[in-house]
Amino acid sequence: MANSFDFRQSIQFHFKDLISEFNLRLVKPYGGDDHFLLEGEKCDLRFIYDRGETGCAFEQKNQKLNHGYQVDFVCRFLHPFDRISDEGTSNYYDAEIQLSWYASIIQNDLKNVLQGDFSWLNEYIKKKDMHGFLISLTFSLEKGHPLRKKFDRNDETWRADAEKFAFDNNLLQR
Repeated sequence: MANSFDFRQSIQFHFKDLISEFNLRLVKPYGGDDHFLLEGEKCDLRFIYDRGETGCAFEQKNQKLNHGYQVDFVCRFLHPFDRISDEGTSNYYDAEIQLSWYASIIQNDLKNVLQGDFSWLNEYIKKKDMHGFLISLTFSLEKGHPLRKKFDRNDETWRADAEKFAFDNNLLQR
């Protein structure tokens, strides 16, 4: 990672109020200095830094297969009539601005998610990205998993099987 800032320190600075309020713990779950996780009691925040772009996603606790839901997409879904500033994406290479923007969005509009409120998830997936969700779910499985094998063989029944798998594993509710 070729950058001149300390990603860990920047996360701690911009999210200090949320860290304190929700008793979040910053950990580095993967190798390298470009992935961090703010672990909470009911929801985690995953951070990724890649060549100037900072990603921030909610992760639901206690899920067998955990998929992140991008903070800005969730906010646009839950608050479609609010105007989300493009400040966080206005300077693609300024991670400090991006982190500050994500912290502000969560602080002002999405604390309920940090409290474990994922009641919106089924509708979000239905309206926003069911196909993408199913692909992501399928790719999260081991290559030897029957569903993954179907997908890799271009078997058209993979989608129905993926939906059933998601329901059976409580990743979606009917």
